[in-house]
Amino acid sequence: MIDEETTASIQAILNEHFTKGEKYFIFGSALKTKNFSDIDIAIQNLKNPKALNQAKEALENSSIPYKIDLIDFDKTDKSFQTKILNQKILWLT
Repeated sequence: MIDEETTASIQAILNEHFTKGEKYFIFGSALKTKNFSDIDIAIQNLKNPKALNQAKEALENSSIPYKIDLIDFDKTDKSFQTKILNQKILWLT
C-alpha cells in the first residue's frame, strides 16, 4: 500500500498545479496491495488541460519512486468511472 510520505509528496505537487474545484484521488492497486507497480490518480473537474501535463511532468521529475498515471476522470468512459468509484479510493483534496 502507498505510504503517507509518498501520498503527501503527491498531494503537494498536485496542489501546485490544480485549483479549487478540481478534485483528485488515488485509486487502484496502490491502495490494495503491498506490491504495486504504479500509482493511478484521477482528476475531476479539470479546468486547464495544460495543468494535467504539467503535473505529470512534475511528478515524473520528483523523487517519488513510482510511475504515476494521471487521468482526466471526466473524459473516461462512464462504465470505467463507475468501476473506479465502486472500489477503494483515497481523496487528496
